[in-house]
Amino acid sequence: MKTILLGILASVLLVGCYSSDDYNDRSVQLRVDNAIQFDNEEEYSVGDTLYFQVGFSRYLEEDGFSTLLDVFETTNDEQFGFSFQLDKYSDFSNRYESVFIDQELIIGPRGDDANFFGDSMVVELNDARDAYTAEVGIVLTEIGDFQLDFDFLNFAPPFGDDNKVRVFIEYIPATTSTLNLEFSVIE
Repeated sequence: MKTILLGILASVLLVGCYSSDDYNDRSVQLRVDNAIQFDNEEEYSVGDTLYFQVGFSRYLEEDGFSTLLDVFETTNDEQFGFSFQLDKYSDFSNRYESVFIDQELIIGPRGDDANFFGDSMVVELNDARDAYTAEVGIVLTEIGDFQLDFDFLNFAPPFGDDNKVRVFIEYIPATTSTLNLEFSVIE
């Protein structure tokens, strides 16, 4: 009986040595509210390319600290992956529905599959080394009413060394944002 109790106690102690906090202690969660710039013409023709800019400062506010966090100095990452969604209005459902975009119709910097998830785009540290930026284009190939969807926009560091600090950045639109993400494509 003592052997069983000692075995259970040892198991509990060993399990307590590993914790998901070990990973969370090396990750930082940040937020940005001005990551999207889109000069929306509101009406495009089939064959046009719609462009938008995505990015954030290298120096970001971190909860609980009075000084800005230098993302590059903290991570040494020159790229962060992200993805976005395009929705098309459907008369069948009377709402916008997500549509798949052929990767050949998307223009912009991409992450490689070894460091980022599948179809990720990347923001890269700019030449001035003060911001992570990307310009993304979508070649418009069909008519309809569309909207860019950034509701779940997150910037993630590349896969890699689990022993270094990883910074994850979530896009939270400013409550005062006047960004219009809806547009039409005509023939």
